[in-house]
Amino acid sequence: MDERLKFAVLGIGVNANLNVKEAFPEELQKSATSLQDVLGRKVGLEELFRALLEKLDNTYEQFLKEGFNPILERWKRYAGFLGHQVEVTSETEKLCGLALDIDSEGALLLRLEDGKVRRVFVGDLSLKRTRKSIQFVEGCDFDELKRHLDRLGVYKEEGEHKKLEVFLRNGLFNLIVWRKDGEIV
Repeated sequence: MDERLKFAVLGIGVNANLNVKEAFPEELQKSATSLQDVLGRKVGLEELFRALLEKLDNTYEQFLKEGFNPILERWKRYAGFLGHQVEVTSETEKLCGLALDIDSEGALLLRLEDGKVRRVFVGDLSLKRTRKSIQFVEGCDFDELKRHLDRLGVYKEEGEHKKLEVFLRNGLFNLIVWRKDGEIV
């Protein structure tokens, strides 16, 4: 029997056309936003979905041609959590420590409070807030996305690109890649 993975499930969440103050409980309103709140108008979901799919397709093509390393390097450039204290929660455990790096298989290298380094593949990561708030985008090259949006003819109104960039840099754009045996699928 062939043991290779035949397909993968990918999950992407974008708060698009909602008012955060109406949609989220008070404790989440300070850390959540939506495209509608940032841009001051509703967005075309079909255009947004098409742009996301095209970006995913381009990234997959890059992976097939060049391997994972260029994608990993771009990911690291935007991984503002590196070098900071984080908390990673999974179904089975909660880990706290210093986010050291992302290795060649996409695992987070986390220095635990006891000094040991753990490789973490799965979990919800949150920054341990300090006086200085850190904003980041995970896996998003904004200039490349902006050029793509220009080609599609969306977000053309004055200041919309800047508002969208603020939205993305507030860590509200996330991409989950499923893996099998250390290989991206």
